[in-house]
Amino acid sequence: MRNTAVTFSEILILPKFSTVTDLSKIDLSTDLGDDIKLQLPIIGNHLAINMAGGLYLFPKKVYKDSGAIELSSEELASHITELTLNAVTPLRLGITISSAEIDRDKAVACIDAGVEVICVEELFGANQSVVEQVKWLREKYKDNIYIIAGSFVTGQSIIDFKKACTKEYEPNLYKVSSSLVIMDETGIGLPLINAIGDCGRVAPIIVQLRLSDISNTAAKALAQGAKAIQFFESDDLWIRDQYNMEEILQKVSYNLRLACKAVNANTLDEFRKNAELVIISPMSAAEIEYQEG
Repeated sequence: MRNTAVTFSEILILPKFSTVTDLSKIDLSTDLGDDIKLQLPIIGNHLAINMAGGLYLFPKKVYKDSGAIELSSEELASHITELTLNAVTPLRLGITISSAEIDRDKAVACIDAGVEVICVEELFGANQSVVEQVKWLREKYKDNIYIIAGSFVTGQSIIDFKKACTKEYEPNLYKVSSSLVIMDETGIGLPLINAIGDCGRVAPIIVQLRLSDISNTAAKALAQGAKAIQFFESDDLWIRDQYNMEEILQKVSYNLRLACKAVNANTLDEFRKNAELVIISPMSAAEIEYQEG
């Protein structure tokens, strides 16, 4: 049995003496490798994210009032072409596909339309079907496409996945998802903050968070080693009902800069190096809640 795990609400970032005075000069860019550099470490299915310097990742499904609708290969490719032609600034685009062979037509159509990032994702990413999909993409496109594989929860599962892929075919990046790490109905999982640390020790990772929590959890996730944050596809409805994406990105950006200043960091790389996480006891949490209340 592993040591006791913790949740985001049970940890804090320890502040330090800081010489950083100007928040606007803090660099929030993150390098995902292979010429994929984001000015803001955010990934999601809203154009405002791309405009802010993040990555626009098309979801597997589009959420509308009638529910979740999956777009065809032709619809996705047409939408991507239209976005690219009408874009005021260059777009950095990706799509999410499953490990099913039927999704290969979607990948081809979207890559032909200008997509450069493919996220191959299943609930349990550490399985042979995801390996086969990643291998197919590598065989067809070599290193001309950037591949993210998900979802993972332990560093060992990523190590085993790499061995199954072999070095020639392995993906560029791995995704840790909270939809996998805590599953109340089955008893399978690991708290997300532990999963990030465990996976981040063996491979470059991104982490999926809910937008309703992202402003106060993004810094902790990045401190644990995540390269970037992706929000849930289903949060599309939440965004529309609660806030606009520009407001969310401004809040996240401001909070990340505050976190960097608190640990004397001018860049995200310095932040990851300087940040120290501390576990708070239930009594400490109660005291914080009392003082804030």
